[in-house]
Amino acid sequence: MTAPSLVLLGYGSPDPRVSQVSQQLRDQLLEIRPELDVHVGFLAQGGPSAMSVVHRLVGQGVAEIVLVPLLLSEAFGAPAAVSALTAQAAAAHPGLRITAARPIGPEAQLLSNLDGRLREALRVRRVCELDALVFAAAGSSDVRSNALVARRARQWATHHRLPHVVSFAGG
Repeated sequence: MTAPSLVLLGYGSPDPRVSQVSQQLRDQLLEIRPELDVHVGFLAQGGPSAMSVVHRLVGQGVAEIVLVPLLLSEAFGAPAAVSALTAQAAAAHPGLRITAARPIGPEAQLLSNLDGRLREALRVRRVCELDALVFAAAGSSDVRSNALVARRARQWATHHRLPHVVSFAGG
């Protein structure tokens, strides 16, 4: 039995940097696990659409797909959108085994990855110390999602022994 194909699932944005970051995540994952079949697709804006990625994979003979939401939490109706995509793909491709993983954000390991990126960005800019951390996220009307983001920010700030503030764009 072969491993399923993974589709890193972003919400999308008209900002091309969102797609670039998603592709970078894919590339970094493949550096660690080159044997995986990993793709990027988007739910709303930007390309390629998640459904077009599913169609292409099925056309290549893939029988099992796992959707991996690239979200910090289950915000902005993501569970409903991912469930709808899963149902649409299953209806369009009978026999396809398609499931969705939990969003990557609740995993504490994400902080280690973010930490590495922050340290590299600081090194490139020759920054030697920080005064505080600002943990910015999109925010949600789901209080539990916002609380999860705030908890991760506290963990990160405690690790670095820095004051912090959490900022939400909405929600």
